Amino acid sequence: MRTKKQIVGVIVLIIVAITLRSTIGFTELVDNLVMLFFVLLGCWFTYVNAKKKDRA
Repeated sequence: MRTKKQIVGVIVLIIVAITLRSTIGFTELVDNLVMLFFVLLGCWFTYVNAKKKDRA
């Protein structure tokens, strides 16, 4: 169950990043940095949750 929530969370973050990229649209560099931030944030949440699972 936890894995499904993690996948959904990562997908939601990527959707938010794509939406921001298409609606706000600064320079290409800023768009890519925002996209990278949200992808890394999603990966970080997945890593932290997996680490907590290993401790339990």
